[in-house]
Amino acid sequence: MRRFLCFLLVVLTFAATPSASADPAPEPGSAQARYRHAYDAIHKKQWAEARAILIDLWSRSRTYDVAASLGQVEYQLANYAPAAEYMAFAVANVPPKESPANVERYQRALVELRKLVGTLRVGVNPPGATVRLDGKALSDFVPGQEIFVAPGAHTLEAEHDGRTTTLKVSLGAGEQRSVELDVVRDVPLAGAP
Repeated sequence: MRRFLCFLLVVLTFAATPSASADPAPEPGSAQARYRHAYDAIHKKQWAEARAILIDLWSRSRTYDVAASLGQVEYQLANYAPAAEYMAFAVANVPPKESPANVERYQRALVELRKLVGTLRVGVNPPGATVRLDGKALSDFVPGQEIFVAPGAHTLEAEHDGRTTTLKVSLGAGEQRSVELDVVRDVPLAGAP
């Protein structure tokens, strides 16, 4: 574990650095200024402060650099499932202009984070059903996407037209599983009494 900690710190520390100091100072209160403030908090290992700033930035605009930084911060706070979620977003949304070295760092970090969490791929029928994990609605749910969870027992629910189906699933660290949630709908046949 100690080796992994050192590896992840090397991989992520300053991977998503703010613009070079030759750039003009960002406008106070701007997203760039707030990101630099979060970067400074990360540098000082003030993880909770950095998280608060980054979560606010994330709620305003979901970008790969904020996601990568949130991945690092959540890891430091031992929130491995959110760390993996953010790092997966960073890997999937990194722009072509990003240096190949940083892209490789993000990818390696995600590989290592996957070893600490369970990974679910959830299918749902009908596709428009509301899906919840441990009672919390997955607002950005896309059938078949990866959902990262802490090792242990979890409850998945799908709801559609007032009907609900529930599935309990348990995963260990590094374990992956695909599951299907099927909400059975009672639809009367045309002409049926």
